[in-house]
Amino acid sequence: MAQLLAPLSWSTLRDHWGLTHVHAPGDRARLGGLATWRDLEVALETQRVAPSRLLVGYHRGVSVVDAVVDPRGHATTALNAPELRRHLRERRALVVFEADAMLPRVAALADGLARDLGLAIESQLFVSAGDGESFGTHRDDCDHIIVQLEGRKRWRLFGARAGDAAPTEACAEIVLAPGDVLYVPRDHWHEVRDLGEPSLHLTCVIATPTGRDLVSWLAAELRDTPELRAPLPRFANADARGAHARQLRDRLRDAWTDDLLDRYLASSAAMIRPRPRVAIADEARADGLPDGDAFVIASNVPAVRDVRIEGDEAVFAAAQREWRLDAALAPVLRRLLVLGPWSMRDLVAAGDAAPEDLRALVAELVAAGLLFVMRELR
Repeated sequence: MAQLLAPLSWSTLRDHWGLTHVHAPGDRARLGGLATWRDLEVALETQRVAPSRLLVGYHRGVSVVDAVVDPRGHATTALNAPELRRHLRERRALVVFEADAMLPRVAALADGLARDLGLAIESQLFVSAGDGESFGTHRDDCDHIIVQLEGRKRWRLFGARAGDAAPTEACAEIVLAPGDVLYVPRDHWHEVRDLGEPSLHLTCVIATPTGRDLVSWLAAELRDTPELRAPLPRFANADARGAHARQLRDRLRDAWTDDLLDRYLASSAAMIRPRPRVAIADEARADGLPDGDAFVIASNVPAVRDVRIEGDEAVFAAAQREWRLDAALAPVLRRLLVLGPWSMRDLVAAGDAAPEDLRALVAELVAAGLLFVMRELR
């Protein structure tokens, strides 16, 4: 993502997050082969997807995937290519959901965003070749990072406005060309228009949590406490009901500490399911890792910044569970789960653990899906 934002930085995006849009102009070279027309065409031709993942039309989309039966009598799906071509000739848009499941470089970008933000990322590809309004003026209940891949598209941005009436006076108008990146905050009104040429853009959808999410999480955290498990004194007198309300308030107040947001965000990041990683050739080896120390490993989960020591254990949460490992491994855990990627050789040179202990730890975390061995994307 840093390459796509350059010359802007992550700190610039963080400073504007949730407040204003950010436009990072670029060129096609910065895309690094993220996704091309041919990449998408090959994926559509060779992969079988659920009907709900491939829809034509922005409003009440129509699927162009048919349910079929293969020669052995098994139910499967198939792209209805003639129907898709008809819709595209009629200048209707195609939306590809879960694009990261089809295109490896899109998956790498989505995973990088998830690690940096500590939030789940949904990736969508938008194909259009019309000339006019695509969506209408609207706002979304999530943040968006848009990467223009092919062709151009005009965005009119209106900022955040109170009420449900769509605004008419834009605060900015931007034409995105290949290599341009645009960040649009949650609840900011915008309008997108085609420019009469084929256009392909990637949208990374980021469900930024709100106060409602935090309160729901806190209620779930406290659900087994005596105060919240106790039945409400529905038929008691006013004094008893008041006393019960104060007990609940005090329990909530005790939990509502200054680090509440940090605890909630860390818990949310720890609940993100890692992407499945498979290294078939390595599985034949005793520890499931490549030979030698020249290979590179990276974290497969959002940055874990809270590795705490409890007695003789290093404790942290990731990949939907709590982990307890030897406390002596805490320094290397903090290095592996926050920074990186790392070559195995550099990890050994850092001296945080004996080489044999380090390799055993890496093998365990790779097997559990917290780390993965990086390989060149093809």
